[in-house]
Amino acid sequence: MDYPKSVPSVGLVNGKFVDENPVTGTPGSLIPASWGNSVTDEIVNVVTASGLVPDEADPGQLLLSIQRMNQSDSVKYALDTGQAGAYSANYAPAIKALLDGVVLRFKAQNGNIGASTFSPNGLAAAPIVGAAHSALQGGEIVANGDVWVQWNSSIGTGSWVLVDSTGGAFQVANASKSQHAVAFGQLAAAIGTTAPQFDSSQKFATTGFLARSGKQLSGVLPFTGALTGVASHVGGFLYGWSSTANSYSLPNTVSLAIPVGAVVTLANFGSNAMTIVPQGTDKTQTPSLPATTGSFMLVPGTSAEFTHVGSGTWFITGNAVNSSSADFAASIGINGYQKLGSWIIQWGTATAIAAGGSLTVTYPLAFPNVSLMTLPGNSASVGSTANTCTVGVRYGGVSQCTFYANGTVGSPNVPWIAIGY
Repeated sequence: MDYPKSVPSVGLVNGKFVDENPVTGTPGSLIPASWGNSVTDEIVNVVTASGLVPDEADPGQLLLSIQRMNQSDSVKYALDTGQAGAYSANYAPAIKALLDGVVLRFKAQNGNIGASTFSPNGLAAAPIVGAAHSALQGGEIVANGDVWVQWNSSIGTGSWVLVDSTGGAFQVANASKSQHAVAFGQLAAAIGTTAPQFDSSQKFATTGFLARSGKQLSGVLPFTGALTGVASHVGGFLYGWSSTANSYSLPNTVSLAIPVGAVVTLANFGSNAMTIVPQGTDKTQTPSLPATTGSFMLVPGTSAEFTHVGSGTWFITGNAVNSSSADFAASIGINGYQKLGSWIIQWGTATAIAAGGSLTVTYPLAFPNVSLMTLPGNSASVGSTANTCTVGVRYGGVSQCTFYANGTVGSPNVPWIAIGY
């Protein structure tokens, strides 16, 4: 809209209307009908666009119309006509060019599952970024939610910043100060994703848990018979008791989504060995033995911690693994040994020593440092329990010793025991 400058003899002075001057005889400006109609149509269009009915007796309709349109902000709101992740909307009047700071709203038809774009009135689609100026990850926009975006030409080659989205997740930048909001990725990296250990709904730990101090377990559960592990057992202490041959199946790390670092503590207070078995494709592993899908035995009076170290493997620690560790290894038989930490006890039988002769015996296991002593037991001839001769022993180093039969009866069997480290 403008003054009717193109109308011949309209009589504008400095581009504006002037009144007639009778003193000087200067005629006033003309107001052409076409111009008057155009001005009136402009005003009427504003009035009707606001929802009012034009009334020539009401001189306040133009102001009221502008106020109503500003209140509804309808010119910047439209319905999404695109698809999930590729949003578009048509605004009236049409958006023909993008200027920094322009804010638009639309009602989304679909939620987003990842990075998304927005295109108003057919303009080139540009990325939508979150408050951290990063691409959307999914869940920031929900179906039927209202979305606010603001144009920023300096982010990438131009991006729509997601100012707000009702019902959707909100992206924040990584915190760097004490009063900053913390991004979930920062929190997970700092404390580990252990929410399932306490609450399968992924909520933060309860106030009761936060009030604990030291190594306080989440609960104690006694049982007898066969018990199958569930997610709530993680972090707890379970013990089998009574004369029942108890057994326990560790929680299935796959079906129960058991996190890495989850711990189940078991003890055997019963009078029989307790059988521990992994479920599904899970395995157990001790410090000295490879991972296995087989069972692990808790003998009476022992305990063990089962820690999920990833890939479905429960790593076993505690005094129950002593018998399988290198420091307590054993070979049990007629000839054998038992390690007791640094000390080693070995035993065996020297057979068929000739009368008045000798026999060199090799220990089942060479002593790493020294054999302190080797003691013979009662000697007897084959098939007899009677003492038949005296046996002497000569030191032979860390791997053997020699027995001497000082008697007249041949082929005595001499049990012996050796101690060293």
